[in-house]
Amino acid sequence: MGQYTTITFGGVTLHVTNLTPLRNASAVRQKLGKDVATIQVLGRLVQDWELQLSGIVFGTTATNLSTNRASLETPDDADAHAFVDGIHNGTYIMEPGSLQFSDSGDDARTVFKYQAKLVQKQ
Repeated sequence: MGQYTTITFGGVTLHVTNLTPLRNASAVRQKLGKDVATIQVLGRLVQDWELQLSGIVFGTTATNLSTNRASLETPDDADAHAFVDGIHNGTYIMEPGSLQFSDSGDDARTVFKYQAKLVQKQ
């Protein structure tokens, strides 16, 4: 297998194969149930990071793989969590509905490939 960068989001260690950072106009984000309301405020001079990431969930057994996948799903709760990668450190929200798994038959019982979008909360 190739090299993977590890980052931490919400206390969960993620193996990331690609991370694309984008700068967007800053917005106010408020949790509403299991969703996040985004309110654009004109005139703000701040920009937020949006991180589009993809990676792989590993496991040594089928049970361990399932547990590791569930750990990744835990911060998909519309709450703000600490993100640490050494460059874009801060508080981020996993955009509801953005966590997706590519469950390929080729990877059955060995890995799960995933992608998600994190947005900075200021």
